[in-house]
Amino acid sequence: MAAASSQGMGQDDRLGGLPDDIIVSILKRLDDLRDAVRSSILSKRWRHLPGMLPNIDLDVWSFFKHDDDIEATAPRPNLGLVRAVESVLAHGSQHTTTIDRLAIHFFLTGGTESGRIVRAVDGAITSGSRRISSVGLSMFGEKLDVLCDNGDMLRHATRLLWLIGAYPSAFACLTDLHLESVRLDGSDVPRLLGACGKLERLSLTNCDSGLRTVLRLEHPRLRELRADFCACEAVDLRWLPRLQRVTCGRWMHSESLPPFLFGHVSELAAMEFSNSAAVGYIRNLRLSELVGDAAKTIRVLLLNFENRRVWIQPEKPVTVMQNLRFASFHNIRKQCDLTWTMLILESAPHLKTLGVTVSDHVCDGVDPDVIRQFFSEKDNIQWQPSSDFNHRNLSMLIFEGYEVQDKFMKYIKRLMEVAVNLREMCLRRNECKRCKFYQTVRFPQTSKDRDSTRRHINDGRSAPIEVTF
Repeated sequence: MAAASSQGMGQDDRLGGLPDDIIVSILKRLDDLRDAVRSSILSKRWRHLPGMLPNIDLDVWSFFKHDDDIEATAPRPNLGLVRAVESVLAHGSQHTTTIDRLAIHFFLTGGTESGRIVRAVDGAITSGSRRISSVGLSMFGEKLDVLCDNGDMLRHATRLLWLIGAYPSAFACLTDLHLESVRLDGSDVPRLLGACGKLERLSLTNCDSGLRTVLRLEHPRLRELRADFCACEAVDLRWLPRLQRVTCGRWMHSESLPPFLFGHVSELAAMEFSNSAAVGYIRNLRLSELVGDAAKTIRVLLLNFENRRVWIQPEKPVTVMQNLRFASFHNIRKQCDLTWTMLILESAPHLKTLGVTVSDHVCDGVDPDVIRQFFSEKDNIQWQPSSDFNHRNLSMLIFEGYEVQDKFMKYIKRLMEVAVNLREMCLRRNECKRCKFYQTVRFPQTSKDRDSTRRHINDGRSAPIEVTF
């Protein structure tokens, strides 16, 4: 027994004798920082080491064995995350260290849990024992976003505002902020953004300033904005001079307003819209409504229809996007005609790459037959390019979900007639990273099938297009 104890002490001594930089290098290789925190109990000298890691990312979900460990309707606790955050940030080093990125993801709970987490961040910043280059906080609702009612959202807002007042240094250093299920009134939004002077990335899920109101945003440094499932009438990008990218998902129906209103956004370069709208849930939108005044600056445009209805409304005259270089239309249902995707060519004379993804795949538990019931022929977008129209700058087509069938080949042939300088074409199978779905039906898999597809595409052309798979 004594020999075993002596052997254990010897192993601990050998571990304790390793230089800090070697131990930190070992901890960097752990998949979950939670393991690094637990490892600090091996030796008293180890206790400060997790706090020396250059990237610290602590997520409350990693402290659950499974997502279903708690009931969906019950308040979600922060469990061991509070102790982990306090442990990692409390222990200093003999030398000033730098944390390149500190990210913490937690629930906006009642009681003291949320306060202890933000207080630990505030203390690490104000103590000066280490430099923290980037700070990110993700604050989730106590319940799933779809289960939060008005009272839940207002309680989350009250807790958030209290944290801002109690620990200003933590928010003053934020570069990344994600909020879920928070309802702030009009005066509280400027207070939040004003407290986060260094904010560069803002993500909002199920957040608004009141049902059917316009959420107005102003910030001198914000570069990226994501708004998903927000119940506001629109998001007003009032004054965001450094904004470069916006993403909008699952916006609410509005009879008169588009998802975004555009104020001063002179550097906006990329826009992404995603909505799984059923028939009648949202109205069809013109490109001029989606991009607004950003038509002058955007270079990248992505539209994701999530295998549901196409919610684009063709328009004449077209909105000209002189700087657009890349456009992609994702997850168009197979029943849909694809010719309408060429409307982007008339709007973007300097477009270089066009992406099209066709898919009927769903992995969210929804029966595909149920989705088909929501699709009817009247939902097909009827549009054809002008007979004399030519596009001279498109050089690349990326077609994901390609199948050997006349419909897709006719689309490719028509595109080639319009895009007279098309040089490359990449045909890809449809894949889903979430559920590992892998398209096998009708995709050219053998060398013989692929050579046949290439010949069919280039039939009658004097300058063959390079076709890859």
